[in-house]
Amino acid sequence: MLGPKGATLKSIESEFECRIDINRDASTLTIRGGNKVSRQGALEKVEYIIEKEERARAEALSRKKEYEAESAAKSEKNEGKNHKKASSTSAIDTRDERRHYTFPTVPVGVKAPASKKTEGKGKATVEGGTSSGLSLFQMLAADPVPSE
Repeated sequence: MLGPKGATLKSIESEFECRIDINRDASTLTIRGGNKVSRQGALEKVEYIIEKEERARAEALSRKKEYEAESAAKSEKNEGKNHKKASSTSAIDTRDERRHYTFPTVPVGVKAPASKKTEGKGKATVEGGTSSGLSLFQMLAADPVPSE
């Protein structure tokens, strides 16, 4: 309701020549200064803005609920189709075979070494880090995965 940096509130104050204070903790609004007609005009403008914001929020909430209901209906419909497809195909899921796994260049718990040129391809050294990280690195570096 306040607008960016209170611009809406400031425009109402200048239009009706009064001062508007908002206490967010107590959810109260105080209008001071000016004459009774200007204070009443400022109050009506503030009430109009609040009603407008409440309507906008209610419409946004209803659109969100409609979207969620449509999404749920689509997902249920797709689950039924996917279930039919799965029963007609083989029971083995081959999607995992296509995944590619990557590992970090520096093991967990080991500080990254200063950028130095390594001697030879695949030579791994560790300078510093925690003892558990170092033992993990040594275990991984010393025991290569057997190839099939």
